[in-house]
Amino acid sequence: PLVSLRRGGGQGLATPRSLAYNPAENAVLLSYDGEGGMYELYLLPRDTSRGEVTSDAGRGQGSSACFVARNRFAVLDKNSNTISVKNLQNETTKRCPAPTPTTDAIFYGGTGLVLCKSEDKMVMFDVQQRTVVGELSTPSVKYVVWNAEMTMVAFLCKH
Repeated sequence: PLVSLRRGGGQGLATPRSLAYNPAENAVLLSYDGEGGMYELYLLPRDTSRGEVTSDAGRGQGSSACFVARNRFAVLDKNSNTISVKNLQNETTKRCPAPTPTTDAIFYGGTGLVLCKSEDKMVMFDVQQRTVVGELSTPSVKYVVWNAEMTMVAFLCKH
């Protein structure tokens, strides 16, 4: 392996639900479902000759997280139905209400955009302008996959 992430202190977290990589900042964002949701942010060294990252991760509560810009990521708090935008130092720079009251998860939607999943639809939300860009009725989406040009998206559902 090029790099190995080690969690210290025996957090007892389950397997990550999602992993996002930011090549511009060489950062990894992991999301977990257990205990109301949690994320971990790892800033990887540019020189991976050591093969291991032992530095502490930025951690926080949130049911899902994704990168929204080169040096920003968004975190969904389902309890308060808010989306927080954080910098790579794990500091909140912006907080806004989610576009739907039943937002279950967020996915990358492009620079400054998140796809917000609710029970029966996906909403593309601009976290900078705090506006809904588009909306689509869908069954419950599990994964979102974009093509390389970011012109087409596939929503993967269970049924």
